[in-house]
Amino acid sequence: MANFSCIDMKKRDAESLVKLSKAVEKFSKTTGFEISLLVFYTGKASKGKTTYIAGSDALSSSVEVSLPTISSAFNQRMVTSDSQPTPSTVQPLPDLRSQPYRPLHQLNIHSLRSLVPFLVCSTSKRSQPRWGKLDQTPSWWPSDLEFANPKIDFRPEDRRGEETWAACLRRVVYECYRFYEQEPLTGSPSPSESMDSETRESPHSSNQEESLLEPVCQDTFIVNTTLRRRVQELMKCQKVLQTTQKS
Repeated sequence: MANFSCIDMKKRDAESLVKLSKAVEKFSKTTGFEISLLVFYTGKASKGKTTYIAGSDALSSSVEVSLPTISSAFNQRMVTSDSQPTPSTVQPLPDLRSQPYRPLHQLNIHSLRSLVPFLVCSTSKRSQPRWGKLDQTPSWWPSDLEFANPKIDFRPEDRRGEETWAACLRRVVYECYRFYEQEPLTGSPSPSESMDSETRESPHSSNQEESLLEPVCQDTFIVNTTLRRRVQELMKCQKVLQTTQKS
């Protein structure tokens, strides 16, 4: 029993399928086994019926009766396989705690621009990131960021002052590791925790930086307080000498 006349496929594929069905039917008659060959043709050019059944009559008839149920399960399986990979199916992410990497909070902008595309490709099992295609956006990509090439800061001007581009990319990387439950491999706290820590420390640290980096003369900054005072005293003496010479 063979039924594939309604399937639109290439002539070479059809001929191969006919040969396969004849081999199955011959094997069934020779051995006495009930064998059925069920093929789903999923090509884009397929029209009308997209299944092919061959083999022993009894079993093939039973398969044909159950075809709606089998087809539904098959289609559901295909949708699942095309969706985003689950954490269990994704290869281990790079351990940023070991060479040649650095912990996430220490990665510079150049390293981040290279790491983000790598994570997109490795987690989606694609050879290219396919930037800009909404249907190709990874599940872990932050919702407030456009799925675009990280080499360019694509954010509007009014948002660039809220967060540096390097901080945005660190957040992208961390979201990937968090989605696949591999945060420890980043070697860093979450970006939100880092920002909170910086906010709590900012009053003291900013005052300290202002006192240590106070300008003494043009394009010169003195960090050591004692040395700074001595320079100021020398500058005062120099002014006194210049005034004395003019008088």
